Amino acid sequence: MVLEQIMDSPLQCVTPSEVVPVTVLAVQRYLLEDELCDTVPKPPLYCYDVIISDEVYQEKCCLDPSLNCLEPS
Repeated sequence: MVLEQIMDSPLQCVTPSEVVPVTVLAVQRYLLEDELCDTVPKPPLYCYDVIISDEVYQEKCCLDPSLNCLEPS
């Protein structure tokens, strides 16, 4: 299974031997709470969870916050 290969990989990178199409079932966005001691206002930082399925299994994936720049305006 690809997920097991990723978990066992030190670089968190894997090339699947076959491509399996998946469907995005849900995208959830939530606000990451700032530290209370911060006095300088910062733009909100959102986190995204995506639930995908190959029609047999479902998997919840947390997207890397560095991808937030791809968020539509």
